[in-house]
Amino acid sequence: MSPRSSNDVPVEVALRAVLDGLSPAACETLDARDAFPERTIAAFDAIGLQRHYIPVADGGELVDYERTGRLMREVASFDVTLAVAHGKTYLGAVCVWIAGSPAQRARLAEIVGAGGAVSWALTERGHGSDLLAGEVVAEATDVDAVTRFRLTGEKWLINNATRGAALCVLARTSSDAGPRAYSLVLVEKAELTPDSWQTLPKELTHGIRGADISGIRFDQASVPADAIVGGVGRGLEIVLSAMQLTRTMCCYLSLGASDHALAIAGGFVLGRELYGRALLELPAARAVVADAVAAHVLAEAFTTFAARSVHALPQEHSAIAAAAKYLVPTLVENSMVSVRRLVGARSLVVGSTDHGTFSKIERDHRIVSLFDGNTIVNLTTLVSQFPVLLGRRGEAGAGEDDALRVAADPNAELPEFRPERLSLLPKRGLAVLRFLRRVATDGSAGRGLSGPVADEVRTGVTGLAAELDRLTAQVHSQPRASVETSVEAFDAAERLAACIAGAAAVAVWVHGCDTRAGDGNPLWQNALWLRLALHAVADALGMPTDRPDHLTDEAVMVFADATAFGHKITLLPGGSGHGVNTNSTDAEAS
Repeated sequence: MSPRSSNDVPVEVALRAVLDGLSPAACETLDARDAFPERTIAAFDAIGLQRHYIPVADGGELVDYERTGRLMREVASFDVTLAVAHGKTYLGAVCVWIAGSPAQRARLAEIVGAGGAVSWALTERGHGSDLLAGEVVAEATDVDAVTRFRLTGEKWLINNATRGAALCVLARTSSDAGPRAYSLVLVEKAELTPDSWQTLPKELTHGIRGADISGIRFDQASVPADAIVGGVGRGLEIVLSAMQLTRTMCCYLSLGASDHALAIAGGFVLGRELYGRALLELPAARAVVADAVAAHVLAEAFTTFAARSVHALPQEHSAIAAAAKYLVPTLVENSMVSVRRLVGARSLVVGSTDHGTFSKIERDHRIVSLFDGNTIVNLTTLVSQFPVLLGRRGEAGAGEDDALRVAADPNAELPEFRPERLSLLPKRGLAVLRFLRRVATDGSAGRGLSGPVADEVRTGVTGLAAELDRLTAQVHSQPRASVETSVEAFDAAERLAACIAGAAAVAVWVHGCDTRAGDGNPLWQNALWLRLALHAVADALGMPTDRPDHLTDEAVMVFADATAFGHKITLLPGGSGHGVNTNSTDAEAS
């Protein structure tokens, strides 16, 4: 069943209608003014998009995280700024959905459902991602035997800090050192005295110029004791659990940006000639296109697996989310650099394509790597889990095969999400890595395939498993990590993320091919998308392989057909979607 909008229309249909009423030019006009997209955000609220950020148990429409992610991708495929401006409420509210009391959940659901924005106030000026250095204090006070907390300090570079009706604030509640010194405080601005808080000016940013990136300062702002989320001293623990969800959702911003970039590239290369030949006939251009398609399908397969793992493999999701949040934005960033070079100077010229300006998409997307733990933070998370992820304690758990199948098969029904099953450390390692080693041995990744295609898939899978084994041996041969993470450890974490992504892609193919191979999507024919993804993994591992000419030809054909028909390149069921609308009005900019 599709999620519904507030008018009992499938929300995908209602959302498409809103986006069809816009044009890239309208978004770019607002971008040039550093202006918030007021009317479009109000239109999203009118169709009830924000209700898909609220769990169904709290009266909302959030049933599974993959569907909500697809909605976020749809918006981002039109304009990343719109997705960030509206979707940040989801990120700001997650801590309460995970650990909030029934009263907190009900109140926040009421705020979000009414269109109120929510901010996640984590970072501070001068501290960046170092949450243990936070200086905002929530001091307990007793007045007439009633405990309250007084917030003092500044949160900065916070999305929705000015526009948000509520904030989930990470604050120090103890003078002791360590993670137990911090708590989360749910703050409603309307409940504070006017002289106890003030917002800080919007920062002029390079990308997502219309988003509310600002800050807030508290001066003994008094909140009730029941504003503490999940109990005193649990702030960082809850934040780390919540980031497993938000990091995965950020990957959908990258997928949307990739959709948009491929649409611009397609509009540019189709029909263009160079040296008396169609541009798409030139080997260099074809190689760029095939590389971009390969990176795109790998990112999509990994993001899909990660989102479904929220439900099916929550005990392993800390590692999966960290790997996805590092790799998916990186894949898209690198792909955009190559595509920009192909498009050339026109990538900088406003109005040079019907799909918008490429440089805007690229600079908007750059921020995704910084959201909810930057690249270094996510790689450090993987490094800290090396003993488990690449250790020898990775025995399979009960029901692992079934859980992995659900995570990997886009058509499988997802179980209810249970936040209490999220773990900060996957105690048994990752099921998907054990699966990779198994299929590399038994050759099952090539089932249903024949001839050179089957050989190509088996070779790619066995090569990936061999690289995982080499990485495991390398990590075990290194001395225990010192206080500072070494360059070698970061390199190993990057390679591990690529191995996890490749294993996830293999799992999606093996568990999805029976139900997808006959639906007419050319990406599933002869394992086209998997073969491309395995080459993208090899590139990410720094071990590029020669892609056969016929595979490049197949990728270019999919790209050209998607461009010609205005469809997205996607391996997901029912996901051909639409391209960027180019015939709508500029009402938003008026």
